[in-house]
Amino acid sequence: LSRNIGTVKHLLEGVDILYVTDVQVGNVKAASFNDGCFMGISGSQWTRTDDGKVVLDDNGMPTWDAKTTYCVGDREPNVKGGWNNTFTYKNLTLSMLWDFSFGGDVFNGTQYGMTIYGTSKLSANRESITINGVQKQADDTYKDVSFTYERGKTYQFNGKETSGDAIIRDYYQTYYPRESRNFITKTNYLRLRSLNLTWNLPKPWLAKTGFIKACALNVAANNLLLFTNYDGDPDVSFAGSGSIGSSSSGIDYYCVPSVRTFTFGVNLTF
Repeated sequence: LSRNIGTVKHLLEGVDILYVTDVQVGNVKAASFNDGCFMGISGSQWTRTDDGKVVLDDNGMPTWDAKTTYCVGDREPNVKGGWNNTFTYKNLTLSMLWDFSFGGDVFNGTQYGMTIYGTSKLSANRESITINGVQKQADDTYKDVSFTYERGKTYQFNGKETSGDAIIRDYYQTYYPRESRNFITKTNYLRLRSLNLTWNLPKPWLAKTGFIKACALNVAANNLLLFTNYDGDPDVSFAGSGSIGSSSSGIDYYCVPSVRTFTFGVNLTF
C-alpha cells in the first residue's frame, strides 16, 4: 500500500509551469505547477461564471480565453496497492495477485482523438445538440439561455447561413475539446493481475512409473478481471513511457490495453 504526494516549490521567478516531458495531446500537457502538483495536467477550459455556468457567445457556443496553462488535473493516485495471497489444500496450491488504485486523473486522449474525428460514441449523436449556459447582458449580468441545433436545418451562424450538420460537426471538433476536463476521469480500478493454480500429483501415482520423482501441473492466467470507472484500460496510462512521449503516466492516447493471457505447464522431476 502506498501514497505519494508530489508538490513543486520555488521555481525560478516568472516560471509558474514546468514542462519536464514532451507529452502533449491537443491542448493537454503533462506539467508541474509552482506551489502545486508535480504530476499535473495543464490544459484549456471554457469561460464560466463564479457559480460555474458556461458563458456562451452569440451563436450559443462555449467561450474560452485561448489559454492552455490551467491546472485541469492531477495524475498522481491518492493510494495504490496490491494484495497477494496463497492458499494450499492437500496437493493443490492457488495464488492470486490483486492490484488497485484510487484517485488520480487520467486524460482520455483516445476519446479526444475519436471525438474530433467524429468516430466516438459522443460525436455519433449528430441529429441534434442542445447547449445550455448563460450570456452576458448589457448591464453585466448573466441570463440563462439554451440553444438547439438540428441536422437538416439551416441557421444564422457567424452572420451567414450555415447547416445544422456543419454546426454540430464544428461543435465536436472545435468547441467541445476546448474544455480539457471533458476528457478527464478521476480513475479507480481493481484488477486481478494474476491467478495461478498448481496440482502436485500424488507420489504413489508417480512411483508406478519408476522414473518420475515429482510432477506438477500448472495453469496460470493474467489480467482476468478489471473493475473500473474509466472508459478503457487505466493500466496503460500508468505505464510511464508511451506513444506520445516519455513519462506519459495519466495520459492515455490510443494505447494498447493489457493483454489477457493463459499458460499451461508441466514440471517434471526425474
